[in-house]
Amino acid sequence: MTPTTPPEDPTRWYQLPVMWLVVLLPLLAFVGGGLMVVLTSLKPDPEVYSERLEAPAPVHAPGG
Repeated sequence: MTPTTPPEDPTRWYQLPVMWLVVLLPLLAFVGGGLMVVLTSLKPDPEVYSERLEAPAPVHAPGG
């Protein structure tokens, strides 16, 4: 008598290519969004950052 193995289940989620898209695309979106937030907070755009700075006090002419 030879040992029998159960048949492969073709509905396992990791064997379906569309499930890899369902799992990986949101994961990549979250990782990419997190990287954008981290990189933006570490090195903000100088032009946008400069608009938030207060203007220096005006220099008055002497004797004015």
